[in-house]
Amino acid sequence: MTRALTRGDRNEAGRQYLIALKKGGDPAKAHTRLGDLYLSSGMAIDKARFEYEQALKADAKFAPAVQGLGFALFLGGAPNKAASVLRQALDLDPGLSRAAALLGTIENRQGHPAEALAVFDKSLAVAFDPDVENNRGLSLLLLGRPEEAVAAFRRALAARKPPRSPTTWAWPCAA
Repeated sequence: MTRALTRGDRNEAGRQYLIALKKGGDPAKAHTRLGDLYLSSGMAIDKARFEYEQALKADAKFAPAVQGLGFALFLGGAPNKAASVLRQALDLDPGLSRAAALLGTIENRQGHPAEALAVFDKSLAVAFDPDVENNRGLSLLLLGRPEEAVAAFRRALAARKPPRSPTTWAWPCAA
């Protein structure tokens, strides 16, 4: 499956996840991975949401599926529902930095930079992620704290992850 994704062959990766399901593989992981494939296509949000829901039927506490559902809800135009689901994902696994980055972004967009800052700070207390730190800088700017914002932007830039190749990109979830 990983080799298929490395080659950029989403269809083959999806086929392999379906085979894994038929052979008794972990349904929460397999459905989450299928949801990730659909979500990363950018055009199959409803299919992604369905797969995450299937994953959660298999394991309601599988944090990567909860995170994926939050992203699917957001991309499907339901930011308030997405925020609620992303909070659940972070309750299950505070280390989900992508969930924290999106939840904080939603809070910022809804005019709640202090709440966003709290989300970012809590996530950064678990593990540093340059995307979360960058978004933290935006919250600080919105709160009228430009010096702290500049420092956050500098930390994010100093630790910036190399950009992912579109052929190797896969939506992050647990192994």
